[in-house]
Amino acid sequence: MTTSRGHSLVILAIAALTAAACSGRDGTPAPISPSPLVSPSASSGATVSGIVNIDNRTLPPGMIVTVAGTEIAAPVDSSGHFSLDGVPPGDIQLRFTNAGVDAAIPIQGVAEQEQIHIAVTVSGGSATMTSQQRTDSQHRVGSHGLVSGLSGTCPDLTFTVNGTTIVANASTIFEDGSCSTVQNGTRVEIKGTRQSNGSVLATKVDIDEPDLDIDLKGTVSGLGSACPSLTFTVRGTSVVTNSATRFTDGPCSAIQNGTRLEVEGTRQANGSVLAHEVDIDR
Repeated sequence: MTTSRGHSLVILAIAALTAAACSGRDGTPAPISPSPLVSPSASSGATVSGIVNIDNRTLPPGMIVTVAGTEIAAPVDSSGHFSLDGVPPGDIQLRFTNAGVDAAIPIQGVAEQEQIHIAVTVSGGSATMTSQQRTDSQHRVGSHGLVSGLSGTCPDLTFTVNGTTIVANASTIFEDGSCSTVQNGTRVEIKGTRQSNGSVLATKVDIDEPDLDIDLKGTVSGLGSACPSLTFTVRGTSVVTNSATRFTDGPCSAIQNGTRLEVEGTRQANGSVLAHEVDIDR
């Protein structure tokens, strides 16, 4: 049986050992520091940037983009651009709000340190992502959009998608079509690796089924030639009319730079649109 005196000796021994452990080499008590707080890395999270088009109209001021369920938000500037930093990984939803606008789009599988650039068209309560480019921390790129500036001969092609130069070579895999299928205006999905000069070396080019029926709404610019054979640009797309084109709500001669109209037509191999009908806004 342990006596009360024995208990006292044990307690004193433990106290002495504890004091020694908490003392410096000279016997003075060592300071006790709190555990350091773990701060999130400035490089964590993804960056989501892009450009917004409001139903083919002039962008009104005051639009805000938010990551739903978070406090992450950014304004959309007068040219339609925005940028969000520190976006959490996973499936997210971007919400676009302004007077008369409340729309959202999903972005799936966001990864830490990923850079995502999108183009979005918003109309009232709906939003459509028209292009997307993603670059992960290993410089691997995924891009979805229309081909432009095509040059070279198969298999060595150079073209642009979403403002990025894409390079294809003999090692590039073409899916849902051949190398020769790639033309200006072709919608493609690219997977590849970012090069030191900023271009992307394509490991795979997935060719989408062509969307030949086009409906464009916007303002005329770059008007050239004479009726009925006009050439002009709407939302960055070249439009061509001819003697078979129907003009509604106004004659061909009513079309001027700055005229608002709607074009229905067919995508051509060179990326332009041959207009079947041009509806002129009044």
